[in-house]
Amino acid sequence: TITGRDMEASVATRRNPSLQLGSSSDDDDGNDDFESQGVVPKSAKTDEQMLRMEAALSANESELQVLRCQVSETAVQEDKQACQQIDELRKDIAVLDQRHAAAVKSRDQICDKRYKILSNALLRINSALTSCYQFLTGYQGDAYLQYTLDKDLLHMLGVTLCVRPDVHRWRSFAILSGGQKSLSTLALAFAMQSV
Repeated sequence: TITGRDMEASVATRRNPSLQLGSSSDDDDGNDDFESQGVVPKSAKTDEQMLRMEAALSANESELQVLRCQVSETAVQEDKQACQQIDELRKDIAVLDQRHAAAVKSRDQICDKRYKILSNALLRINSALTSCYQFLTGYQGDAYLQYTLDKDLLHMLGVTLCVRPDVHRWRSFAILSGGQKSLSTLALAFAMQSV
Protein backbone atom coordinates (compact mmCIF):
# COMPACT_ATOMS: atom_id res chain seq x y z
CA THR A 1 0.00 0.00 0.00
CA ILE A 2 1.10 3.59 -0.71
CA THR A 3 0.85 5.95 2.19
CA GLY A 4 0.20 9.69 2.04
CA ARG A 5 3.88 10.35 2.83
CA ASP A 6 4.95 8.25 -0.12
CA MET A 7 2.56 10.17 -2.39
CA GLU A 8 4.04 13.50 -1.30
CA ALA A 9 7.57 12.21 -1.89
CA SER A 10 6.55 10.96 -5.33
CA VAL A 11 5.08 14.34 -6.31
CA ALA A 12 8.14 16.16 -5.00
CA THR A 13 10.43 13.80 -6.95
CA ARG A 14 8.54 14.49 -10.16
CA ARG A 15 8.82 18.21 -9.64
CA ASN A 16 12.42 18.07 -8.53
CA PRO A 17 14.31 14.96 -9.69
CA SER A 18 17.22 15.71 -7.36
CA LEU A 19 15.04 14.76 -4.38
CA GLN A 20 15.19 11.06 -3.48
CA LEU A 21 12.35 9.08 -1.98
CA GLY A 22 14.27 7.94 1.00
CA SER A 23 15.87 11.26 1.90
CA SER A 24 14.67 13.06 4.97
CA SER A 25 13.31 16.57 4.31
CA ASP A 26 13.40 18.85 7.29
CA ASP A 27 13.18 22.65 7.00
CA ASP A 28 16.92 23.34 6.96
CA ASP A 29 17.62 20.80 4.20
CA GLY A 30 14.75 22.19 2.12
CA ASN A 31 16.15 25.69 2.33
CA ASP A 32 19.59 24.38 1.30
CA ASP A 33 18.07 22.65 -1.72
CA PHE A 34 16.26 25.88 -2.73
CA GLU A 35 19.46 27.90 -2.37
CA SER A 36 21.46 25.37 -4.41
CA GLN A 37 18.94 25.79 -7.25
CA GLY A 38 19.16 29.60 -7.11
CA VAL A 39 15.70 30.01 -5.54
CA VAL A 40 15.48 32.20 -2.41
CA PRO A 41 12.50 31.67 -0.10
CA LYS A 42 10.09 34.62 0.24
CA SER A 43 10.94 35.19 3.91
CA ALA A 44 14.64 35.47 3.07
CA LYS A 45 13.89 38.08 0.34
CA THR A 46 11.84 40.14 2.77
CA ASP A 47 14.58 40.00 5.40
CA GLU A 48 17.19 41.07 2.86
CA GLN A 49 15.03 44.01 1.70
CA MET A 50 14.49 45.09 5.30
CA LEU A 51 18.24 45.00 5.95
CA ARG A 52 18.90 47.11 2.85
CA MET A 53 16.24 49.64 3.83
CA GLU A 54 17.62 49.86 7.37
CA ALA A 55 21.12 50.39 5.99
CA ALA A 56 19.89 53.15 3.65
CA LEU A 57 17.95 54.79 6.49
CA SER A 58 21.01 54.67 8.72
CA ALA A 59 23.15 56.23 5.98
CA ASN A 60 20.59 59.01 5.45
CA GLU A 61 20.43 59.72 9.18
CA SER A 62 24.22 59.91 9.32
CA GLU A 63 24.28 62.31 6.38
CA LEU A 64 21.57 64.42 8.02
CA GLN A 65 23.59 64.61 11.23
CA VAL A 66 26.65 65.73 9.25
CA LEU A 67 24.61 68.43 7.48
CA ARG A 68 23.18 69.63 10.80
CA CYS A 69 26.68 69.96 12.20
CA GLN A 70 27.73 71.98 9.16
CA VAL A 71 24.86 74.50 9.50
CA SER A 72 26.05 77.76 11.00
CA GLU A 73 23.89 79.43 13.66
CA THR A 74 24.97 82.81 12.31
CA ALA A 75 23.69 81.87 8.87
CA VAL A 76 20.38 80.78 10.35
CA GLN A 77 20.00 84.10 12.19
CA GLU A 78 20.91 86.02 9.05
CA ASP A 79 18.33 84.03 7.11
CA LYS A 80 15.64 84.85 9.70
CA GLN A 81 16.55 88.54 9.58
CA ALA A 82 16.45 88.50 5.78
CA CYS A 83 12.99 86.89 5.86
CA GLN A 84 11.78 89.56 8.29
CA GLN A 85 13.16 92.31 6.06
CA ILE A 86 11.46 90.76 3.03
CA ASP A 87 8.13 90.70 4.88
CA GLU A 88 8.55 94.35 5.88
CA LEU A 89 9.42 95.30 2.30
CA ARG A 90 6.35 93.48 1.03
CA LYS A 91 4.20 95.46 3.43
CA ASP A 92 5.86 98.69 2.27
CA ILE A 93 5.25 97.72 -1.36
CA ALA A 94 1.57 97.07 -0.60
CA VAL A 95 1.28 100.55 0.97
CA LEU A 96 3.06 102.13 -2.00
CA ASP A 97 0.79 100.29 -4.42
CA GLN A 98 -2.24 101.73 -2.62
CA ARG A 99 -0.76 105.22 -2.75
CA HIS A 100 0.06 104.80 -6.44
CA ALA A 101 -3.48 103.65 -7.22
CA ALA A 102 -4.88 106.66 -5.34
CA ALA A 103 -2.51 109.02 -7.19
CA VAL A 104 -3.48 107.55 -10.58
CA LYS A 105 -7.16 107.92 -9.74
CA SER A 106 -6.63 111.53 -8.67
CA ARG A 107 -4.63 112.28 -11.83
CA ASP A 108 -7.35 110.78 -14.03
CA GLN A 109 -9.97 112.90 -12.29
CA ILE A 110 -7.87 116.05 -12.82
CA CYS A 111 -7.30 115.15 -16.49
CA ASP A 112 -11.02 114.60 -17.02
CA LYS A 113 -11.83 117.92 -15.37
CA ARG A 114 -9.18 119.75 -17.43
CA TYR A 115 -10.47 118.17 -20.65
CA LYS A 116 -14.05 119.23 -19.92
CA ILE A 117 -13.01 122.81 -19.17
CA LEU A 118 -10.80 123.02 -22.27
CA SER A 119 -13.31 121.42 -24.65
CA ASN A 120 -16.11 123.71 -23.43
CA ALA A 121 -13.84 126.76 -23.81
CA LEU A 122 -12.77 125.74 -27.33
CA LEU A 123 -16.39 125.21 -28.33
CA ARG A 124 -17.38 128.70 -27.18
CA ILE A 125 -14.27 130.30 -28.69
CA ASN A 126 -14.93 128.54 -31.98
CA SER A 127 -18.45 129.87 -32.23
CA ALA A 128 -17.30 133.41 -31.31
CA LEU A 129 -14.29 133.27 -33.67
CA THR A 130 -16.44 132.84 -36.75
CA SER A 131 -18.56 135.91 -36.01
CA CYS A 132 -15.52 138.04 -35.03
CA TYR A 133 -13.56 137.15 -38.18
CA GLN A 134 -16.56 137.72 -40.42
CA PHE A 135 -17.16 141.10 -38.76
CA LEU A 136 -13.52 142.16 -39.31
CA THR A 137 -13.49 141.05 -42.96
CA GLY A 138 -16.88 142.52 -43.89
CA TYR A 139 -18.48 139.07 -43.89
CA GLN A 140 -16.28 137.91 -46.76
CA GLY A 141 -14.12 135.39 -44.88
CA ASP A 142 -14.40 132.70 -42.23
CA ALA A 143 -12.28 131.10 -39.51
CA TYR A 144 -12.53 128.24 -37.05
CA LEU A 145 -10.41 126.21 -34.64
CA GLN A 146 -9.57 122.65 -35.66
CA TYR A 147 -8.86 120.14 -32.87
CA THR A 148 -9.50 116.53 -31.93
CA LEU A 149 -12.14 115.47 -29.43
CA ASP A 150 -9.94 112.66 -28.08
CA LYS A 151 -8.88 113.73 -24.59
CA ASP A 152 -5.58 111.83 -24.81
CA LEU A 153 -4.61 113.38 -28.15
CA LEU A 154 -5.97 116.89 -27.63
CA HIS A 155 -3.01 118.08 -25.56
CA MET A 156 -0.57 116.21 -27.79
CA LEU A 157 -1.79 117.49 -31.17
CA GLY A 158 -2.94 120.91 -30.03
CA VAL A 159 -5.29 123.34 -31.82
CA THR A 160 -4.97 124.59 -35.39
CA LEU A 161 -6.43 127.93 -36.55
CA CYS A 162 -7.91 127.50 -40.03
CA VAL A 163 -8.82 130.59 -42.04
CA ARG A 164 -10.59 131.28 -45.36
CA PRO A 165 -9.69 134.87 -46.23
CA ASP A 166 -12.14 136.48 -48.62
CA VAL A 167 -13.08 133.99 -51.35
CA HIS A 168 -9.85 131.98 -51.13
CA ARG A 169 -9.68 128.34 -50.09
CA TRP A 170 -9.19 127.24 -46.48
CA ARG A 171 -5.64 127.61 -45.19
CA SER A 172 -3.87 126.88 -41.96
CA PHE A 173 -2.44 129.78 -39.96
CA ALA A 174 1.14 128.88 -40.90
CA ILE A 175 0.75 129.61 -44.61
CA LEU A 176 -1.19 132.89 -44.31
CA SER A 177 0.34 136.18 -45.36
CA GLY A 178 1.39 138.75 -42.76
CA GLY A 179 -1.79 140.83 -42.98
CA GLN A 180 -4.02 137.74 -42.92
CA LYS A 181 -2.18 136.44 -39.85
CA SER A 182 -2.66 139.77 -38.07
CA LEU A 183 -6.37 139.81 -38.88
CA SER A 184 -6.83 136.19 -37.79
CA THR A 185 -4.93 136.77 -34.55
CA LEU A 186 -7.03 139.82 -33.78
CA ALA A 187 -10.24 137.89 -34.41
CA LEU A 188 -9.04 135.07 -32.16
CA ALA A 189 -8.13 137.51 -29.38
CA PHE A 190 -11.59 139.11 -29.54
CA ALA A 191 -13.23 135.66 -29.51
CA MET A 192 -11.24 134.60 -26.45
CA GLN A 193 -12.13 137.80 -24.61
CA SER A 194 -15.81 137.36 -25.38
CA VAL A 195 -15.94 133.92 -23.73
